[in-house]
Amino acid sequence: MKLQDKVFIVTGAGSGIGKELVLGLLEKGARVAAIDRSADSLNSLKNELNNTEPNLSVHIVDIADKGAVEQLPNQVLAIHHAIHGEIASAVLAKTARSLHC
Repeated sequence: MKLQDKVFIVTGAGSGIGKELVLGLLEKGARVAAIDRSADSLNSLKNELNNTEPNLSVHIVDIADKGAVEQLPNQVLAIHHAIHGEIASAVLAKTARSLHC
């Protein structure tokens, strides 16, 4: 799949695997809506990119908050005008912890 100009939502984007996924997608020319419940983690991500990455939007959302999650697609569409995929890194990390991986 060509990633140039594709839009991805990445949960758990403020740290760990989620952050690395965001950086990799941006490097390939994708547009990314970075989702995390930690404002500090998302600010750190933006600072790492010198606050100059035009293909990145950040959204402080706890994926356990159903109402906030339901509003998210409209927020992403308002900024990026499309959504081509989602990578649920936050869910994967939580599942791995519960399995003691």
